[in-house]
Amino acid sequence: MTLEAEERFHAREDEIRRTRQRWDRRGSSDREERTREVVSGRTRYATEEPPEDPREQLSREQLADVNRHAGRIVEALEGRSRAATAWRLAKEVLSGVDMLEAVLAVREELQATPGIVVPIAAVGEVPRSAVDIEGEVVQLWEPSNTKIQSVGLIEDESGRTKFTIWKRSGQPWVSEGECVRLRNVEKSWYQGRVSVAVTGWSEIEFPEKDRWWTE
Repeated sequence: MTLEAEERFHAREDEIRRTRQRWDRRGSSDREERTREVVSGRTRYATEEPPEDPREQLSREQLADVNRHAGRIVEALEGRSRAATAWRLAKEVLSGVDMLEAVLAVREELQATPGIVVPIAAVGEVPRSAVDIEGEVVQLWEPSNTKIQSVGLIEDESGRTKFTIWKRSGQPWVSEGECVRLRNVEKSWYQGRVSVAVTGWSEIEFPEKDRWWTE
């Protein structure tokens, strides 16, 4: 054997001896017992009862009020479960928060959640640099920059804002009168007004076309 091969051989033998040696250098080991403790501990956590549903602690009138407001929030903010929204709203009410304040708090919380379509009028209030919006393309005009594919106004029931689609984004073209959903569009400010830009990280969806395709 070469010197290098002999060193590898002795190193391997030492490793085998260390592996066979008990961790506490005794003739027996409590490894199995410790393993059982870990498993039983996990089992205890797994069998714990789930947290109580705050809706169950409300009166019939309070629950009806919570469900009504939760439905309105879900209608305004697409992509959220009505049950989950009612759960959060009920939790706020049980903590002593007034219903109106609870609705505003939950709505703001959901608006700050990525993937939620927010009203155009609330774009500037969302504490994120990118948002999802949906509305009708009400106006398009000639781009002032050759790097811009489309520029115009998008409007929903709450308001309107300017949008820009950059050519390098690789996004589809839009037309006036189309209903579009702009996902993950970047916010920007100019003279106190907020606008959005469609980049390569964004997506343009056509809800009406998608509904027609699935029919």
